[in-house]
Amino acid sequence: MKAIVAMELNRGIGYKGKIPWYLPDDFKWFKQKTLETKKLVMGKETFKSVGVLKDRFTYVLTTDLTLTGLPSFTTYRYIRPEFFKSEPHDDIWLCGGAKAYQLLLPYCTEIFVTHVLDEYESDTYMPPFEDMFPNQEIIVESKNFWIVKYSNPITP
Repeated sequence: MKAIVAMELNRGIGYKGKIPWYLPDDFKWFKQKTLETKKLVMGKETFKSVGVLKDRFTYVLTTDLTLTGLPSFTTYRYIRPEFFKSEPHDDIWLCGGAKAYQLLLPYCTEIFVTHVLDEYESDTYMPPFEDMFPNQEIIVESKNFWIVKYSNPITP
């Protein structure tokens, strides 16, 4: 599994259920990367915030498989965290939120981080991950953000 996230200088990734910044080029990059495999995993709160993303299947991470109140689509399904512990899932992108990153980053071999080069008010923060991914490569540099690929050559 691979992870993808954008975080501001203080590690903030969200505020009141939304992304606190607007960076169209980063949104385009996120879409391009996640369309490579067309499979995402995210926590239920992130899913409630972003909803179904076009042309991608979403696994919604939750311990409550009886959730109601969300629209009925065939492009997502609820799963328990144990699903990811059984075997590698190289074709899935982990894309939030903080609890999902905390739980599943140990099962990722790469994380693509958009480092937003400013500070924003945040109430949700990215957990530490740098020690798990010793290799780093800057793949995009722009005026407002950098994208860094962190990798760990050792499969969990």
